[in-house]
Amino acid sequence: MGTTRRKSVGRKRLVLALGAAVALTVLVTSAAFSDFANLNLGAKDKGIAAGKFNIQVGSISVPPGATEGGVDTKACSAGQEFVDWIEADQKVGVDLYQYYNKFEPGGPDQEVYLCFRVDPASDFKGNVKATIQDIDGKATHPDLKSVVQYKIDYADPSNVGTYYTNMNWQTKLPFTTQSAMTIVNLDTVESGEMGFVRVFIRFPDQGANNNSFQTKQAFPQLVFYGESVEN
Repeated sequence: MGTTRRKSVGRKRLVLALGAAVALTVLVTSAAFSDFANLNLGAKDKGIAAGKFNIQVGSISVPPGATEGGVDTKACSAGQEFVDWIEADQKVGVDLYQYYNKFEPGGPDQEVYLCFRVDPASDFKGNVKATIQDIDGKATHPDLKSVVQYKIDYADPSNVGTYYTNMNWQTKLPFTTQSAMTIVNLDTVESGEMGFVRVFIRFPDQGANNNSFQTKQAFPQLVFYGESVEN
């Protein structure tokens, strides 16, 4: 009798052990159910890519009263239409039409008016800077680099629709020779907005040395630099 009782207890233990094993199997099977969630990073159908940033200058093919093309120095004034906004992003640059291109020491200052914009298709606003340098592949005579002076004024986008002579001009660079030139900050301009620039060119009287400048040439180029800024 005692032996029979012990076997019964053993069976119970076996059954309990098997039952535990079966229960475990059920739990493992339940853990095999799964789910997931996928989130696409970036813009719809565009993903993540480098944004676009671009600055342009206003241009008309032939300025009023001119016989040759180029960027009109007064095309930014109210009431005048642009043929196009151009990139002007080649090192050789785009010619600015000027009504005077021959200077003499002590003569009147010459003025150049133009405008730029941050391309409306740009994803960023732009911090725009400017400077004067030589046209690529050409060299201003050293004597002129240290004598001829340039002044850069700026009018912000609030001046759109205002005639250029009545714009609220801010001097960003006082009269400075090319040999002492620096890069100046103009403004941070929103995408699609335009800014205005006025450049004065001065050839100071050199007194007894005036004749020494005959036939010497300068090849100044106005350069805009644009750096994207997060909106």
